[in-house]
Amino acid sequence: MRKVSHPNKVTVSGHRLGETFQEWLAINQLDLVEICRPHKRSESKDTDFKAVCKRLSGIRDTGRGEFFLGDATIKQAFGWTFINGKLAEVSTQYSEYAMTGQINFLEQAYGPPTSTETVPYQNAYGAKWDCLLATWNIPDGAMIRAAEDIRNLPSFGPTRQLTVTFFSKDRIDSLVQQNQKPNPYVR
Repeated sequence: MRKVSHPNKVTVSGHRLGETFQEWLAINQLDLVEICRPHKRSESKDTDFKAVCKRLSGIRDTGRGEFFLGDATIKQAFGWTFINGKLAEVSTQYSEYAMTGQINFLEQAYGPPTSTETVPYQNAYGAKWDCLLATWNIPDGAMIRAAEDIRNLPSFGPTRQLTVTFFSKDRIDSLVQQNQKPNPYVR
């Protein structure tokens, strides 16, 4: 497979960061008219059409919101975040058994990470882990972040997990602006 060094457009599961909400609906073959029409109980056993209609209509009307939707072809769930009517952030999670493969996929698509670091974790009992944090800075201002962390699952105990998040430039700018708080000691 050909290695691409940081393409200018970030794509995730057939979607492009920055695409409009209407484009996202069309790619997913989601028809709001069909979703929001009255459904018989026998039709809606697997889907809560009313809740889906409310969530998607809210994103359409305000331009903001998050929706979770899976990709059946790769059996993976994604969190899709919209700001100003555009796809601004996409996130997904993988178990520890899929981490190496996902990092390899990211490197094949976007080249080597711009930066990597090891982040130490420790639980209340003193157990310690080193976890990976890799980022890719894309020329158009987007960023991809692959962050490993430790989750304590009741049945399994501490388990590694990888969260991959794709940020558009607009989303990064928004997050930076949110974190800039005025200094209360300077006027």
